[in-house]
Amino acid sequence: MNQPLIDDKELQRMAPEKLVAGFTQTPVIRFAVLALVLHVLVIGGTSVPYVYYQLINPEAGEARRVEREARAKAEQDARLKAAAGRSEPASAPEAT
Repeated sequence: MNQPLIDDKELQRMAPEKLVAGFTQTPVIRFAVLALVLHVLVIGGTSVPYVYYQLINPEAGEARRVEREARAKAEQDARLKAAAGRSEPASAPEAT
């Protein structure tokens, strides 16, 4: 037969605090602090370029923006030129 691990008399003697002691001793606060620190590190780490180019050195941020726009315009001009080269029809035969 299945014999219970703790008999009824012993169970009645145990206080509820003792029964849930294993659940209450988990390091919830430690995990919460660890999660907070990790979030600060990740968010702070991904914000470094923004902070640098917006707050610390805005001139470098402006130069970077101008360079990015010039590169985008050059790419767009190259695409338009390539598209124009493809859309030109071959010499059309003349009607007689």
